[in-house]
Amino acid sequence: MTSVSSTLGADVHVEILTTSSSTATAAINLTGNELKQTITGNAGADILSDGRRQGRYHDRIGRQ
Repeated sequence: MTSVSSTLGADVHVEILTTSSSTATAAINLTGNELKQTITGNAGADILSDGRRQGRYHDRIGRQ
């Protein structure tokens, strides 16, 4: 869990990358790596991405 923008390093095994507050509205950037993650943002205008476009993305305003 994080409350600041975060990028996973190469070969770091994290299954779920998520914000620490699902109701926060500050935009946050979460970036995975070449491994598969589920990345979940907050209620703000987040940028969610992974290294190989294999992850699953969820934001808190209904977009996937």
